[in-house]
Order: sequence, then C-alpha cells, then structure tokens
Amino acid sequence: VSELPEGYAVFPQVNLAAFIERTDDARYHSELFRNVDFLVTDTGFRPKLVIEINDKTHLAPERQERDRKVAQICEEAGIP
Repeated sequence: VSELPEGYAVFPQVNLAAFIERTDDARYHSELFRNVDFLVTDTGFRPKLVIEINDKTHLAPERQERDRKVAQICEEAGIP
C-alpha cells in the first residue's frame, strides 16, 4: 500500500547527480555526488520531492553542514 497519490513513485538512496544537472556556475559540484534518502518523482521521472531522514547521525556538525548544502542544492534546483 502506497501513501503516494497515483502517478508518483519513490526511489531510495538516489545520487543528487542523477536528477540535478550541474551548470557551469554551480556552487556545489562535489556535493552532487551525495545520496539522498528518498526521491519522489512523477510518472515522467521528474523530481518532485526529496526526503531526508534525520537520525542521530545528523546531530554531528559536519553532517549538519552537509544537510544544509544538500538542502540548498535542491532549493536552487526548485525541488522541495
């Protein structure tokens, strides 16, 4: 049973570079090689939503910085 509306799919552990295209003025080139916990797409595989699960490992300062960068990359790409 899926909690998503019909016409959407969820994919676990997706690399940012798989759905965000780097541009010449991209600020976080190396961060595109990080994975997100889940990616929700429509039937055309267009990204609609990124989900990150914040367990206790996300309390570490370096992990929080990584999370901020990933959030900013997704925001700049227009993906909530």
